[in-house]
Amino acid sequence: MRLRIRYTTWPVPALELADTPRPGCWYCAGDGGYESAGFGEEPETDLCDCWDPARAWLITYIPRWIARRWLGWQEPHHSDVPPF
Repeated sequence: MRLRIRYTTWPVPALELADTPRPGCWYCAGDGGYESAGFGEEPETDLCDCWDPARAWLITYIPRWIARRWLGWQEPHHSDVPPF
């Protein structure tokens, strides 16, 4: 299992320790999944056994105002000038 720190926004902003796909996997080549020929028009993506995207452990919650500052979110600027 290879772990990395991931930022998540749902249900609240938080940092979590998440699993990543194994880069030397013979089946998925480190992508975490592979496309299989489905019966429909679009191919289906199957997850590889080397990775489980739901496997994550919460490290800490982040207050929303700090998360906005880290991501560079700013209040939208409004003007009285029409768009045309």
